[in-house]
Parts: sequence; C-alpha cells; structure tokens
Amino acid sequence: PRPSASSRSSGGRAAGSAGGAGSSGAAAEFPEGVDSEVARLLLKRAQFAERHKGAKPYDVLKVKRDASASDIRKAYRKLSMQFHPDKWARTTDVLKQASETAFADLNKAYETVGTPDKRSAFDEYSGEDFARDWEETSQGKSSGDENFYFGDPLIATLTEELWEKRLSGTSIWLIEFYAAWCPGCRNSREQWRDIAHKVEHLPVEVGAVNCVRQRRICAEYVGVTSYPTVRLINREFGTMQNFKGGLDVEEIPKWVERVAKEWKWLFHNAKVHMDLSRSSFAPGGAVADSESMWIVAFMDGLECPACKSTSINLLRLSASFRGLPVEVGIVDCSLPEQRSFCYEEHEVPQPPHRPLTKAWRVGPKNASEASEPGEVLYGPGDMEPHLAFMLVEKLVRLALADRLGSSALTDADAKLGGFDEEEQEEEPPPPDAGGGSYQGWANSRTMPELQWDDSGVSDRRALPRPWQTWQGASAGPQLSR
Repeated sequence: PRPSASSRSSGGRAAGSAGGAGSSGAAAEFPEGVDSEVARLLLKRAQFAERHKGAKPYDVLKVKRDASASDIRKAYRKLSMQFHPDKWARTTDVLKQASETAFADLNKAYETVGTPDKRSAFDEYSGEDFARDWEETSQGKSSGDENFYFGDPLIATLTEELWEKRLSGTSIWLIEFYAAWCPGCRNSREQWRDIAHKVEHLPVEVGAVNCVRQRRICAEYVGVTSYPTVRLINREFGTMQNFKGGLDVEEIPKWVERVAKEWKWLFHNAKVHMDLSRSSFAPGGAVADSESMWIVAFMDGLECPACKSTSINLLRLSASFRGLPVEVGIVDCSLPEQRSFCYEEHEVPQPPHRPLTKAWRVGPKNASEASEPGEVLYGPGDMEPHLAFMLVEKLVRLALADRLGSSALTDADAKLGGFDEEEQEEEPPPPDAGGGSYQGWANSRTMPELQWDDSGVSDRRALPRPWQTWQGASAGPQLSR
C-alpha cells in the first residue's frame, strides 16, 4: 500500500530539515537521476554538521576511535567522492548548499583526525577547549628539545602517554627515535618525511619519538643507543626489529615491506603460549603431558629490548613448525608468582637478565614423576640469539620432517587474496612508492622469507645484537652431564 500523504510529509521534513529553511519539501522529491537514498543521507550530514560544528570527526568519517591511519584515509576518500560539491552542482539549490556544508564538515573531520598529532590531541582534549589547547600546543617550541614532526600529516609524535593508546592490536609501527640536539637528526628530517610518504600505501603507521623528552621510552622500552634509530614495533606480540643503517630513503621502504609482510603472516599463523607457569611443567600440565617437543623462553618481562627480539624469533619458530609436534612458549619471570620457579628451580640468572631458552624432548616427559628441567639451547653470551634461533629452526624442522602433519604450510596452498574484501577496492600504490602489493600477506599459506638477520639491508656487516642495552649475566646455566 502507498504511504499516506501525512507520512510522506513527515518523512520529507525529517530528511530535509538538514538543508535549512524551505528544504523539507525538496527532500520528498529529488531531481531525476539523483539517488534518493544518497540525497537524504547528504541532507542528514548537513544537519549533523550544523548541529555539532565539527565536534564529532569520527562519526563524520564513520570510523571507530581506534581506526588506523589507513582506514581513516580510505573513509575520507570514499566519502569525499560521494559528497563533493561538484557532484551536486547540477541539482537543486538545497542539495548544493547541503553538499557544501557536509563536505566542509568532512574536510574538518579529516583535518582533525587525519593528522596524527592533532588526532592525539583531540582524543585527549576533545570538547569545547580542544581548539584552544591545540593552538597552545602547536605553538609551543623550544630550542634543543622541540618535536621535529609535530603536526605532520603522516608522522605521529609519540609520547609515553600515547605509547599504549596508539601502539595497540596488530598495528605495525615504523618509528624514528631521535634527539633534538643531534645535528644528524636535524639534517635528516626531510628524509624521514620522504620515507613516511613512500610507505603510505603499506599497512604500517609512522611515528617519531623525541628521546630528549621521552627518555623512558628510549631507554627502558626500546633501548636506544644511537641517534637516529629506526625500528619496526608491535606491542601486542612484543616484536621489534632494527634497521641497520642511516635514514636511507630507498632502502627503508623496501625493508619495511619485507618485514611487515613477514610479521603479518606470523601474527596470523604463529601460536606462542604466553601463560606458561610452574603448573605447566608439573604432571598434568600442558608441557608435562604433551607428546610434543617444547621450546620455552624464560624472560624478564616482555618489554626489555632483548625480550622483544626473542618474542619475534619465537613467533618465527612457531609459524615455521606448524604441522610438526613442536610447541613454543614463554615464562614471564617478572611476575611475582614465577620468581621462585624461574630463579630457584630453573636457575635463571637474577634480573635483569637476557632471555634463557630451554627445550623439552619429543615424547613422554616426567617418566620418573620428577619435573624435567629441560635443556638450555644456547648460552646468550656465547652466540648471537638470532643465529641460534635460525639454527634451531632448521635443525628441528629437518629432524622432524617425517612427522609433518596435514596442517603444515605448503607452497601449493598459496593464495593472494586481500586482508579483507574492502582492501581489494584500494587503489594500487604509485609505482615509486616502494613496489609490490601487500594483498594476501596475512592469509597466505606460503611462508615468507624469515628475517632472522635483517637480510637485505645495505650494511650486511652490522649484525643485530638485541641484548646490547640489556645488562645481565654473560651466559645461561648449563646442565651437568
């Protein structure tokens, strides 16, 4: 049945009130060739803009507050094409006016949350005082400790307060750590901006940390020893990898694409048991009752630089061993309930210490009903950890090849689909943006090249030493024979 005249009139007023006085009648009937649903949405957006005056940018862009910079850019491009005034120039005066209002609101929203530092300020001070707080913050500069990239549209200025808020989930961050007094850092600012533009099409966020102001991040969280330092970081999985060399505008984007591709695949395919404790090794526990081989790292928390390097190496082991009877796990010795288990029963060096990695054999364990202590795989003071893990991966995989299960990853199962359906709609990156496509990284069943030693970096002679800034005993304990 046809709606009554009164219901049509009511619907027209609801949709048309956004366009200003006299627009209610226009909303009921739109010019020929105009999508009525899109036109009503345009009028609602104009009304929303007049009511909220730019105070709700996330709602305008239709993204969540924790959306990535890539998601925000994608939303802005899609909506700007839909509601650009040029598209409505040959419609009614009401729709033209509404498009100008809605598009201005869209631009204001993108200006607010599309710029990393302004977005951070909005998240912190959103409300009536935001404009004033932003103006005061953006004008505050001081010689020798100023933030180089504050307000840059692609580079987030990271602080201790923002570290946990922004570095969340599976997001991968490319971060420059610099000191404002460092001449080399000052002279390379344009290179970092160029690098940010070149990796814009990759699934990474770009940030910068001023170590003069953020000493705790640089000293405790990541262990920076020279400036500038460039690292890829993910906090959820505790991963960190250094770029060996200067701010090379050509090499860094290639390195980022290579490592980010590996990490996305690892996050999707690896399984590291993060909650191992004393009960896991006792009869009835996950390790004790398992027929699989276990490789376990005893770590002094998850934040120390050496711990982050070990975390990414454990992810590599776990993903590489899929289909084999091998499990990988972590014991967090920094927890009070784990201290006696780590430092007394397993004789882990007293903190602060480097991660100590042990292995438990394939097959039955605790045959004598006594807890098995495991075998120390290597002394971290005698061998570089990334080389030790690389050898362990190859030896275990070859030794257990005859036990390969159906869940193993094979080249024959490779696929090149996107991260999700929406990603396939993304425009291809410009040819000079680093090359290659990141579609299918996470879901591909083809194992990418594992980046044990930052291979491919220009300075191959510079071996990564992830323990250099974390002081501890020179070697782990060795079991007596």
